[in-house]
Amino acid sequence: MPQVRFPSRDGTSLCGRLTTPASPNGGLAVLCHPHPEHGGSMDAWMLPFLQRLLVEDGWIGLRFDFRGAGASDGSFDRGRSEQGDVAAAIDHLRGEAPAGRPLLLGGWSFGAAVSLQHALSDDRVDAWFGVGFPHRTGMDDVPATSEASLHDWDVPKLFVHGSDDQFTDLERIEGLVEVAADPVELVTIDGGDHYLADRRDELGDAVRSFARRVLQGGA
Repeated sequence: MPQVRFPSRDGTSLCGRLTTPASPNGGLAVLCHPHPEHGGSMDAWMLPFLQRLLVEDGWIGLRFDFRGAGASDGSFDRGRSEQGDVAAAIDHLRGEAPAGRPLLLGGWSFGAAVSLQHALSDDRVDAWFGVGFPHRTGMDDVPATSEASLHDWDVPKLFVHGSDDQFTDLERIEGLVEVAADPVELVTIDGGDHYLADRRDELGDAVRSFARRVLQGGA
């Protein structure tokens, strides 16, 4: 899988992995990783797993290391400058891919929070998904998402959450989904924890199904 480098919005050099399928008849997908200060990087198992599934469906996929993680330069900035990293990943992928393809932005845990915060103000994002979304109080190193910010954001949204997630209670995600503008979907993985390593099939089915609906314009 080819390694690429591209500058963040402030010039910080970032590292990523870009995959183009033999028949790129899908959309564009940017994937964001978990908390870099807790071992998160673009090689955390879920990102290459989801990238591979999407590429099998014809999507051009890019996963990347936030600043201060993996082979990227810079240092952790509590989800602030990392939003510029997301914007730069989108810039890079748009520059490498045919015009007119839908863009799917997604992430796991910290990556879900950062990607959503950025997506709310980036009209290039056609759909968003988050796995293990960290929606709770008292996390000063993860961007907070207000429920009000989702009231009018009508981009297709998918939340995938384990019923036994040890960091964010499912009830908090259910409350967020209830106030979010349509289209929005919550897929609950019964018995799944935050890492979902033993629930790959259910996770993959949820994201793949959502991505296919995005292509069909029916998410």
